[in-house]
Amino acid sequence: VFPDSLTCLVNSITLRSNGSSTGQNYQYLWSTLNGNILDPLTLNNIKVNKKGTYTFEVKDTINKCSASQTIEVFEDVNIPNINISLPTVLTCKIRSIILQLNILNNINSKIQWTSTNGNIVSGGTSLSPVVNKEGLYYVKVINANGCSTVDSVLIAEIKNVPTSLEVDLNQPMCEGDDAILQNLNITGGVGPFTYELDGSSVKNFPINNLSVGIHQLKAIDKNGCEVISNFTIDKPSQIQISLPPDAQIDEGASYVLNLKTSIPQDSIESIKWEPSINLSCDDCLNPTILNLKEDTVYTVTVINKNGCIATATIRIKIIKRGIWTPNVFSPNSDGINDYFYPYAVSNSYKNIKLLKIYDRWGALIFSKENFQANLEREGWDGNFNSQPVNPGVFIYYLIIEWNSGETSQLQGEFTLIR
Repeated sequence: VFPDSLTCLVNSITLRSNGSSTGQNYQYLWSTLNGNILDPLTLNNIKVNKKGTYTFEVKDTINKCSASQTIEVFEDVNIPNINISLPTVLTCKIRSIILQLNILNNINSKIQWTSTNGNIVSGGTSLSPVVNKEGLYYVKVINANGCSTVDSVLIAEIKNVPTSLEVDLNQPMCEGDDAILQNLNITGGVGPFTYELDGSSVKNFPINNLSVGIHQLKAIDKNGCEVISNFTIDKPSQIQISLPPDAQIDEGASYVLNLKTSIPQDSIESIKWEPSINLSCDDCLNPTILNLKEDTVYTVTVINKNGCIATATIRIKIIKRGIWTPNVFSPNSDGINDYFYPYAVSNSYKNIKLLKIYDRWGALIFSKENFQANLEREGWDGNFNSQPVNPGVFIYYLIIEWNSGETSQLQGEFTLIR
């Protein structure tokens, strides 16, 4: 008879009389004083569902001899002994909490945290999960014998926090006037409050002599919860205008000067662009540059109806067109001047649409389309049909497309030497 144990997972086991005498003249009988047998007592194998002592007897009906053996069935249904440490509460400063589960008999235990109204950030199967929302959290612990224990913990959150901070400002009307923070109004939170202006502690209101620009007022309640209000002290009678510091345009191309102002156009008294050369207008907001050939610095002066003046400057750099070809090259594989190819001013063109090279009898020996200048291996290496050509004078013809979409055609002679 082989023993086994009952657990929370195994609610019945089979007791087997392996190796016992068999035959028609043998009778079997199971018995127990404190257990429970589920099957007929005369079977050689039976199921039981209660711990206790079980006796198996084999009797020979011919010679009336008998033999018996006793087996002890054990039961392991101990549940996990657990508790959850008292957690802190969520606040505006404490946005997540680490729960702490304690298991007194933690041997191969399985842990599972759940919540229907909270939120488990991480560690849902660990002793220390991280949560970040108020609610009821449940933990179920299952030990190695399949027995389980469930416990729960309630996470609370302090919700009375400051939600808004309104400031009462006296803006300066004219340059030289004082800017004053008169008062403030806080919604929510638990007093008393402390205050910081631009990172420094303040106690008394009103606050005078505020500088022009953006300021930050912070109110901090008793629980350390903060509410912030950003406010701006305007500079009176001040015009703000801006232009890009510089721009590059192709020679002869048009370009709109994009002047930006902080005041509406109907508040502008006058606009003056200098110099006025090559401008479509010198008293408008956004003049167009026309046919400019040389680098030029333009300055604009804007005066508002209060007489305030602002200036801005932009430097226009002209990208001049230019393309060259060598008048001699030596394709002798010495790494110097081994290719015939065009040179062009960077950023002034789109591509070389066509390059053709002819010998002195007019035979075409090289042709290439749509490539970039200034790259020697895009050019001619001095070979024709994979064979070096003899030194001599050759004729080239090329077409270049500029950034404006216009094209130019060039042709000339050059000499190949070896």
